[in-house]
Amino acid sequence: MQNNNYIAIDIKTSGRDPYSDYIKMISAVKFTSAAEKGRFSCTIESRELPVIDQKIIMGTQKTKKFFSFRSAYSDFLKFIGDANLISHFSYPDRVFFENECARNHLIMFSNEWIDTQEIMLGQHNGRSKMSDAIEIFGLKANTRSIFSDVEITKNIFMRSIH
Repeated sequence: MQNNNYIAIDIKTSGRDPYSDYIKMISAVKFTSAAEKGRFSCTIESRELPVIDQKIIMGTQKTKKFFSFRSAYSDFLKFIGDANLISHFSYPDRVFFENECARNHLIMFSNEWIDTQEIMLGQHNGRSKMSDAIEIFGLKANTRSIFSDVEITKNIFMRSIH
């Protein structure tokens, strides 16, 4: 892996079916092995649900609100650049992005994906859930933060390369 820029990413969706459901929220943290370089978060307003008060969901996190995947995607692409993307159980995230791009006639980014669930499967006797990572590594989960799962994913990855 020559690129040492990483983006830990998490998405929230309207359901589990990437062919009929859609991405509602994207959160990401950009970092190198030495330091955090930035954060990105956005909500994409649902085509079916009323607007939700962002203070309830986000606490005090600053989150951009978009009214289409197309406008959110443009900002997201600028943020990720050519960095390696890190996700816990990355397959569904990739499929959701592929389908959102197809529905919106957008070109899917070609960044390399690293799956922290696969890393954990190889190193921790088959224990690979996010809750396993919290227990194994003694991590704290801040459930009121949009970045909670992203921070855990980043920590799993960082502990695996050191």
